[in-house]
Amino acid sequence: MPENALALRKDIDVSVRDRLKDALLKMNLDPDGKKVLERFGARRFIETRNEEYDVIVKYAEDIHLNLSTYDYKND
Repeated sequence: MPENALALRKDIDVSVRDRLKDALLKMNLDPDGKKVLERFGARRFIETRNEEYDVIVKYAEDIHLNLSTYDYKND
């Protein structure tokens, strides 16, 4: 399972989304980018797919947890 994730609203302009994705995925190739990544203990960003979260969705279903209404801040 991916350790961290960045999610964007569906209505974000495609060109903005693509530029952000490109910048993050190439961040480790830039000396300044490497420094930023090191500050939070990362080496690089990788692209993930929705399928990589299937195990979490399955677990939530198994324990009857509705992820769309779950109030994680107050549980």
